[in-house]
Parts: sequence; structure tokens; C-alpha cells
Amino acid sequence: GAGISVSADIPDFCSPKGLFTTKTLSKDLLDANTISNGSSLCKVLAEMHQKCSSASPTAFYLALKILDEQDDLHHVYIQNIDLLELRAGLSYGVSQTQILEEAPRCILLHSTLETLTYIKCYHQSPLNLHISTLITGYLPAYPTC
Repeated sequence: GAGISVSADIPDFCSPKGLFTTKTLSKDLLDANTISNGSSLCKVLAEMHQKCSSASPTAFYLALKILDEQDDLHHVYIQNIDLLELRAGLSYGVSQTQILEEAPRCILLHSTLETLTYIKCYHQSPLNLHISTLITGYLPAYPTC
């Protein structure tokens, strides 16, 4: 996975132009214990969500979909957070069935930019509802946990 979304103008993390390499993000910022108001991570999350929401699947994702349609794809374990596999038409998630044809094709190794999870109570909320707050560098208010 790393790099398969770069041609869709979504930055990766570790390449020479990646978010960690360019110091846009520090690996420490991805630790939930270090996120606070005024954190650059809030802004980066909002900007990444906006980029990913408007991005189209890359040729690689479309090739995966062709393999799936030909019944030549069983599973793809993916570490990307942009959900381009979903836009390419691949199912994703964790299988709840033993029937291969009904199982999701993409198994996500990380979360996505689709939801925001509150670590105090594990309440989930669509991330797009919080963009206006995150872009200012602040965390959304916690729901009553």
C-alpha cells in the first residue's frame, strides 16, 4: 500500500515528500495521548479529509477492481486511510462470513478518514461533521461519554 494513492494527490507518510519527512507531521502527533487543542494534527486531518473526499481512485485501485470482477482477487490488506478502494467499488471491512464470495475484499489495517472516534468512550462520529472545527486547529467537543 504505501504510495498507491500518491498519484491522486494524496501524500504518503514516509517518502521524500511524505508528511513525516517534510515535517508536516511528527510521528509523535499520531499518539492519541499527545493530541490537544492547537495541535497541527487537527489541521492536517481536516486537510487530508478534504483531499481524500475529492480524490478519484488511482489506476492501481481500478486494477484491483478488475481483478475482483474476474474473481481473481480474494483479499487485499490495505494500510491507506483515504477510502479510494471504496470509490473504486471494492468492499471493505472485517469478514463476518465464511463464504468467500460474500467477504469484503479490502481489509483495513488502520482506521480511515471517514470517522472520528472519541477515545474516552469510543463514540464514533462522521469526520466530515467536524472539519470546520479541526481546520482551526482545535478538537471537536466530546459528546457526553
